Amino acid sequence: MAYQLENLLGEFFAGEEFARVTGTTSHCLSLSVIADAAANGLTPSQSEHAAHCHRCLHALALAFGDECPGGSLLAAYAAGRLPIAEAVRQHIDQDDCASCRTALSEISRIAAAPTPEGPEQTLSEECARWRSRYLKAIHDLTAKGISGVESLLAGAAAAVEVTVDAAHGVARILSEPAEACRDPLAPMGLAYPAGIAYRSGGDTSKTGTQSSALLSGADLPTVRIAADAERQQIKMQFMGGTPPPVVLLIPMDEALPVTIRRPEPAGPIHQVLFSDVPAGECLIALPRDKKSEK
Repeated sequence: MAYQLENLLGEFFAGEEFARVTGTTSHCLSLSVIADAAANGLTPSQSEHAAHCHRCLHALALAFGDECPGGSLLAAYAAGRLPIAEAVRQHIDQDDCASCRTALSEISRIAAAPTPEGPEQTLSEECARWRSRYLKAIHDLTAKGISGVESLLAGAAAAVEVTVDAAHGVARILSEPAEACRDPLAPMGLAYPAGIAYRSGGDTSKTGTQSSALLSGADLPTVRIAADAERQQIKMQFMGGTPPPVVLLIPMDEALPVTIRRPEPAGPIHQVLFSDVPAGECLIALPRDKKSEK
């Protein structure tokens, strides 16, 4: 827990604001649990207590002001399934949080959109192929002493297959082929605003085919992925929470190098841009946050 946040919460509990709310009970959340709630969430029993405890809701809202709720919390909030929804609402309203509002807008828009059909190739074959390529790439990077990739040996917090093909005007984002590359203890979700898109007609003067998806996971902030076939680029935006230290782009073609990017601040969010993405299938892999491995 950050020293500044610990002091802030301590002042809250000792000050006049705390005196206005209900008293502490044996079930109230500890400072460390409250400070880590944005990244690690709460257990069912902790959530059940906090949902009916003014003291804990106030403290959680204060903590969210230091670190925005992660993607899984915001997704549950948007779906009306988050017991501590009042803490998120207080944070968004009182802190006027543009990052959370942007993430929730994306979640709402994508939740109402259709999901694309899966690939024609047998899923097990695709999974095995990606698993082999993924492990080789991570072992090679680890052997070279590249920092931030060690945790990927046990599986990624999130992994998706992305294809950009300017020649055929195709941009595609899929989750299933990459499932064997993910940590089984780190569940991941992917939703689509437009699904798999193909260029209609032969007019190449207009904007190239694009596909986008919203990725969420227990150890990740909400992530918007946009693939642009015409520009041969993939953009990722991390909305709320703490982004991973690195993002990997692994081409299926072993003759091509693995590209590593570190999320950079861009206003209220962080983003990563992969340019000159090679045609064909690529894997995007995100490591788990070190705090979640403890």
